[in-house]
Amino acid sequence: MIEECGRVVATGADGAWVETLARAGCGRCDQPGGCGQNSITRLFASRNRRVRVAAPIPVETGDRVLIGIPEGQLLRASLVVYLLPLLGLVFGSVAGHLVSGASEAMAILGAALGMTGGFLVSHLLSRMLNGRDSWLPVVIARLPQDDPGAVVVDPAAAGVSRRGESL
Repeated sequence: MIEECGRVVATGADGAWVETLARAGCGRCDQPGGCGQNSITRLFASRNRRVRVAAPIPVETGDRVLIGIPEGQLLRASLVVYLLPLLGLVFGSVAGHLVSGASEAMAILGAALGMTGGFLVSHLLSRMLNGRDSWLPVVIARLPQDDPGAVVVDPAAAGVSRRGESL
């Protein structure tokens, strides 16, 4: 389970909106010998992210919460976003090459068309899956306001496993 802390900014019948702080990739990003990703994060990303989450645990606006998403779910989402355009590029290139009788220009055109088609399929599929509650991160626990390490609500007591599945 990939976990992140955040603060509930809105609640509703369909779940809650949680704002998380954008963080860089490693703990040594700004230090010499670190990855340097913090500089890129500051340049291209806003500091806070808002995500809609399923809230099997009762939460209120202003609560600090621990949200999570199963690794397998993240892998499936990554496959949709990255693998489909890549497959479109490869198959489009091969198709352009075969149809044209080994013309390099047609292979390049086929690759571009295939990748564009892969991006469109990926976009449509991600929009379709985005509305499903099974693809949402889940509130795992409510955290106290003053102690970031302590957990107030046990996920099992709320009827939710660590993977966000109902018990």
